[in-house]
Amino acid sequence: MRIEYNAGNRAPIVMAAVVLRAAYTDMGASGLPGASAEQTVVLRAPTLLVASGEVSDGVTKFSGPQAPVELTIGAKSGAYVGFKALDLSGITDVTFSASAPVQYLSAAGGNVEVRIDSPTGALLGETPVLAPSEVMGAQTMLRAVLKPTTGVHDVYFVFRNAEAKEGRNLFILTTATFGHLPN
Repeated sequence: MRIEYNAGNRAPIVMAAVVLRAAYTDMGASGLPGASAEQTVVLRAPTLLVASGEVSDGVTKFSGPQAPVELTIGAKSGAYVGFKALDLSGITDVTFSASAPVQYLSAAGGNVEVRIDSPTGALLGETPVLAPSEVMGAQTMLRAVLKPTTGVHDVYFVFRNAEAKEGRNLFILTTATFGHLPN
C-alpha cells in the first residue's frame, strides 16, 4: 500500500491494490489424477493517480518538491493516459482533479474523454470544458458521467481541445476517482 498526499483537502489518498488468489487441488480417486483450479483477482482503490497509467502518449509527467503528487500534462489534443484491465461493472462516473493554469503552463484548457479498449475506442463519457485560469489555484473537479458498461476493459483518459494552438499545453490532471452504484 502506498499513501499519497492530496493538496486539495490536505488528506492522504490511499493508493492500494489487493490481490486475491484462490487455488484448489483435490486428491483424485480410483487412479485418476487430482483436479486443479486457480483464480486471481486484483482489486484497486477507486482513486488513481493519472500519471500511474500503464500507457500514455502526448503527455508530460512532472514531479518535484513543489508538486505533492506527480502531475500529468496534456501536451496536445488527443494526448492520453491508459489503464489496463479495469472492471467497469457498476461504475457510474469518473471525477478528475484538474487545473489549467495560464501563469505557469500557458494552458489552453479543454475536456477529458473516457474511452474503452483504445484511445479512439467507444466513448463512455466526457467532462465539461475546463477553462484556463490566470492563477494557479485549487484543483477543479471535473465529472464525466459514464454510459453503463460491464466487464474488464482498458480505459483511456483522452485530453481534448481541437482549438488549442499547436505547441500549447491543454491542462493538468492529477487524480481520477471512479464512482459506483451503491451495494
